Amino acid sequence: MKITANNISRSYSGQELFSRVSFELEPGRRLAVTGPNGCGKSTLLSMLAGLTHPDSGSINRPQGLRTGFVAQDLDDSDLKIPLLEFVLSVLPDWSQFWRQWKKAVAEDDRQGLEKLSRRQAEMEQSCGYNPEYRAEKILTGLGFEKSRFHLPLEHFSGGWRERARLSRVLLQGADLLILDEPTNHLDMEAVLWLENYLLDFSGILVLVAHDRFFLDRVATHVLHLGFDRPYFRPGNYSSFEKWHQETQILREKEREKISSEIKHLKSFVDRFRYKASKARQAQARLARMDSLESRKKELQSDRAGKRLNFSWPAPARASRVAVTCSELFFRHPQGPELLNNVNFQLFDGHKIALMGQNGSGKSTLFKLITGRAAPDSGTIKLGHNTRPAYFTQHQTETLAAENTVLAEIKRLSSRDLTEEEVRSVLGLFLLDETFWDRKVQSLSGGEKSRLILSSLFLTRANLLLLDEPTNHLDMESREALIAALQDFPGAVFMIAHDRFLLSRVAGEVWTLENGHTVEHGMGFDEYYQRVVLKDQTGPELSRETGPGGSGRNNSPHKEKKRQEASLRNRIYRELQPLKKEYSEKEHSLEQSLLRQEELENAMSLPETCQDPDRIRELSREYREVCAQNDSLMHRLEELEQQITQLEAAKP
Repeated sequence: MKITANNISRSYSGQELFSRVSFELEPGRRLAVTGPNGCGKSTLLSMLAGLTHPDSGSINRPQGLRTGFVAQDLDDSDLKIPLLEFVLSVLPDWSQFWRQWKKAVAEDDRQGLEKLSRRQAEMEQSCGYNPEYRAEKILTGLGFEKSRFHLPLEHFSGGWRERARLSRVLLQGADLLILDEPTNHLDMEAVLWLENYLLDFSGILVLVAHDRFFLDRVATHVLHLGFDRPYFRPGNYSSFEKWHQETQILREKEREKISSEIKHLKSFVDRFRYKASKARQAQARLARMDSLESRKKELQSDRAGKRLNFSWPAPARASRVAVTCSELFFRHPQGPELLNNVNFQLFDGHKIALMGQNGSGKSTLFKLITGRAAPDSGTIKLGHNTRPAYFTQHQTETLAAENTVLAEIKRLSSRDLTEEEVRSVLGLFLLDETFWDRKVQSLSGGEKSRLILSSLFLTRANLLLLDEPTNHLDMESREALIAALQDFPGAVFMIAHDRFLLSRVAGEVWTLENGHTVEHGMGFDEYYQRVVLKDQTGPELSRETGPGGSGRNNSPHKEKKRQEASLRNRIYRELQPLKKEYSEKEHSLEQSLLRQEELENAMSLPETCQDPDRIRELSREYREVCAQNDSLMHRLEELEQQITQLEAAKP
């Protein structure tokens, strides 16, 4: 069972999203569709689901393909349904099936019984023999407590409703599973559970995600949109990124060599094109130059669209201690006690990741520090000259939806700014003049996040309190934010589930456990290995889940590692002679190009032109050298292709 996309293209409002996209998917492939926001990733998912169609080209889906895709929002009637019932409702109704069976038996309807037998086999294959058990395991894996399975969806927040919709799709069973940002609204434990679930999925998986750790662990192939051309490559996102960078370097080297050869040819043409005795040779070189110019254009480096790129402005000098919390207590009205005698000091220049289960009080602590909530008892003291700035994951808490972008940035700014300063900062965060008069409510999630970041930029804060700052940002914007935070000289206190952000920025991990802060004295990478992964296991599902479920009994972990090591060794053995030959051919080409230049200089000398025998000898050698150069460049292109293919295949 295969899905093929043949040269598909799509535009929106006259703007090309992508073109000439082709790929083939078969069971076991897990395709990550990547690229900046607005490049058409979600549109492509909708096409694969059969909900929309390309402007040109075709997508071939097998008949009877079962597709799992979260396509519709919840309506009011869905919100009245209990959680477990909502998830199970995606499956066929067994009670109705048995009523039909009893009726066929009573009427001795043999043809009907044969159809129902086939229907029973299909239902057992797609749903398994114990769908309620599977549904409960999926819900538990995604973080739901069993005591809340009976509650209607209206009792859950938006993030938990998204988890319910994801649970429904996972339970459904599918030959093609399509997931758009599945890690949004998931805490780290739920993301790890989902990774294990998807690694065991036996069908075709296509997903869009901006979590680099998630993509690197799950994806077997990458389709990248957003450059001048689409790229479909084997491997995970990091291997694609490495391959693309190396390819751009090789292309640039090849362009430099071609430019050098064009320069030599042009020198000859400029010198002899108007001499009758050299006209034929000059014309031949002009033709060669045209051919090389065409090849040079083909090797043009990929152009990316505008990308976020900024540095935090130098903040005011702060005291050594940015925040001091002493004997802090807080309880939500009619709710549990979240903070119980919290004590800590946060020092200027330190970058701390605050981790803990959802609902443990992390966001509440940030609101207390910024004065958006008051503790029941205890004190919070900001250091002398400490100037905080707060990024909340709930954009509606910060932004006024009815304001224009220009009015909102002025409202959020804590100081008087000139019109030029405001517009300059908005442009820095990719909100140019086309955004200024738009209502905030019309912005996408990523655009709203960039608007909030621009307001933080204007505060010149020396303490950044960041609650899920990478939510809604594409990969390129996340990397720009990470780079800016790495260089930020002030204090950073952040809540995040983005493991790449935590790995690159957090100098130390604290956790909020049972109302207390625990300082672990280690960075995120060490904490992740020693604590988070310590008790992680794969999804505990019945093996009777059918081919579209995730209950396959895969090869043991050790066997997989052995196979990966064997593959690495084989690739290494194949790469060594190719790299050696490439180095030798590259050196030969450099020497040959120098000889070509020497011959051109010799043939242009007046005394050479007066010696027919010398001219014939030099011309013969020049033709041989040019032919040798062509042969060497052709072989180098072949070697580059073979080397990049092998590098991309590394596990």
